[in-house]
Amino acid sequence: MGEQKEGAKREVARSRDNYMSWSDDCTKYMLEWYIEKQRDKPPTFKWKAQHHLQCANDLNDKFGITATAKQVDRHFRSFKEKWKWIKLAKGRSGYGFDKVLNKFNIDKSEKSPSKLGKIKFNYLTHSIKFYHLLEELFSDSSHADGSLAIDVNNASENVESDGSSETSSHTSTAEQGLSDSDMIAPNSPAEGTSSNLKRKHVKAPHKKKPKVKARRARVLDDDVAASIVSLAETVKSAAPIQPIAATDPNANLWKHIESLTLPANEKIELATYLAKPEQEVFRGFLNCASDQTFNAWVLDYFAHKYDGKDRATADPSI
Repeated sequence: MGEQKEGAKREVARSRDNYMSWSDDCTKYMLEWYIEKQRDKPPTFKWKAQHHLQCANDLNDKFGITATAKQVDRHFRSFKEKWKWIKLAKGRSGYGFDKVLNKFNIDKSEKSPSKLGKIKFNYLTHSIKFYHLLEELFSDSSHADGSLAIDVNNASENVESDGSSETSSHTSTAEQGLSDSDMIAPNSPAEGTSSNLKRKHVKAPHKKKPKVKARRARVLDDDVAASIVSLAETVKSAAPIQPIAATDPNANLWKHIESLTLPANEKIELATYLAKPEQEVFRGFLNCASDQTFNAWVLDYFAHKYDGKDRATADPSI
């Protein structure tokens, strides 16, 4: 009798692990939790079982539910797989994306099982729930997670085949194009198999944030280097800058002295006298004076020097 009870408990626990109905509030909280958790994490960061368990505990505390780490892990993977659908759809020509309604404009012919299939078609052609959260969480796969490494083609096929085994209410929701992320089937493809899991070097999502990650830093460095090279080429090809010659405000005065009919030593004497700092104002006056005034000063200068003696050679008019 005791063994039967224990077996029944294990069966209930297994059933609870395999299926859970997710509300929009719980789903939104879960996605935001992972976004916040991976913030500022290095590119080598990997999601582990302890993270899913911590998220489940936080969900249970906030909403009073009984989510398990396995259910949270599966729900997370299901959204990761749907983001792969979105990325593939964006890469195909003819699939116009409405950024206002967050949905794709896809021809109904793509609904064929040989193409997208009903589940993908309905999901992509109706407003995608939590699109911006998915974009923030999965758009950059800088964070690796081997446990989430599922082959895109195989997983997509499994999603479509498993859709038929879900409850009738869930199938009806998917047929109408509503988000099937709220209902997780027991055989959800997100669980994966041992042959699909653990593909090496697969990078898991990380959010887009203003924080500069390694890849963005490399792009920035390349842009800066290219700008420096371009600037260097521009400077190299430009005409050399001609130095601006310094102008002497007293150049006319020195030319005037040079034009006098005086011995060279006396010209130098005049220039030396006028070049003294205390003669700055008088030097400016003579620079603007007429020839008559300038010559009169020269005669007066030499007259004082020779104590009034007659010195015809001192007359610049000679």
